[in-house]
This record gives sequence, C-alpha cells and structure tokens, in this order.
Amino acid sequence: MTVDSLECSICLQNLVHPAQLPCGHIFCFLCIKGCAFHRRKCPMCRSRFSSRFFDDPKLINVCDLRENDQDKLSHIVDLCECLSTLPQSVNDSYSNELPSYSWFYEGFQGWWQYDERTCNELENAFNRQLSSYELTIAGYVYSIDLKNMTQIRKDRSGRLRRIKRDLLTCEKKGVAGIKMSSIQSSSNSTTSVCKQLEIEEATHSNSNGVNGVQ
Repeated sequence: MTVDSLECSICLQNLVHPAQLPCGHIFCFLCIKGCAFHRRKCPMCRSRFSSRFFDDPKLINVCDLRENDQDKLSHIVDLCECLSTLPQSVNDSYSNELPSYSWFYEGFQGWWQYDERTCNELENAFNRQLSSYELTIAGYVYSIDLKNMTQIRKDRSGRLRRIKRDLLTCEKKGVAGIKMSSIQSSSNSTTSVCKQLEIEEATHSNSNGVNGVQ
C-alpha cells in the first residue's frame, strides 16, 4: 500500500481506523463492516472472510507508510485520525489538539464512542442547534434525535439507543465497535512513529536553517 492509496475504496475518503482483511486489502473499519452485513467478501478481490474478523480486527497504522514517500510526510501524519479517538492520558503530547467533548452511543453494559468523522458531523449539527440529523454508519442510515438524545435506524430495524455528548476522557468500551484494547495496541505504535516523524522534521528544518546561515 502506498501514499496514493490512503483513500478508502468504499467511501472514497481518508481512511478512518484502517482495517486489513486477511486477503491484504485495507478499508475503513466501518466501511468494511457495512459491506459485511450483506456479504462477507472483500469488495476488491471477492475473497471470503469470517465475521470473527470484527471481534479483533487487524488495524493498520497509516503513519507506517511514511517510508514509501518522504515528500508527503506531513500529509501522512495528518491522516493518522485514529490518534484523536484516544483518551488524553494515552498521548499527552497531543492533548491540546484533542477536542474536550465527543459523542457516544449506548451498547450493552457500557458506551461506545462514535468514529471521528461521525463525531464531527454530530458536533456540527449540535452547534447548529438542529433537533434531528441523519447519518450513514456502516451502510445504514440512522435518525439522530438531538433533543431526546437517541438514535435508531431510519428503516426502524434494530433497537433505539441512547446517545450522549460527554468528555472525551470518559469511560468507554471502545470506538465504533472496536475494543479499546485493539485501538491502544495499534495506536501505541502509531504514536511513537508520529513523534519520531516530528523529531525528524524538526531536525531537518534546523539543519537547513544552520546551513543557510553564512
């Protein structure tokens, strides 16, 4: 996978929580989960995969792709959207960049945080003081009631869930159906890589500055 393919081939947007199927193809976790509701085949090569994949998905760190194209280094770092879903205690150096609040939906025995893209949409709707909003999540259209703070599929299948706007650091089971253990395992590597990239960029800039002084 190269920098040119950092776009999910399902949603045609930047990868969010990139998940790699056993066949090797990579998609947004929620995008491939939505496809699996209809058929558990890779959209690219049609290889079958088990539903157990979603219990412990193989998450990919897009920062690791830096070696393929150093000229797009800063762009790759910007694409590490998974960092913004972590509690502030996991990555203190990024605490000032993280929003204070996020959005969550009720699960069994706990709350799940929405993925960053969905959180941004809900926050925008909230700030515009909308009473309701529609979202597409994992292939389904959801009706969000921002007055009663609930969500339900537009076709009324599934159950009514409570939602909430809470501190980003509040207790949660995971993000968008991905358990915290899987996210932290992936993000620990991503965090160290991104820090190293910042050091390399700073060193390179300082070196250019020194060389430019006559």
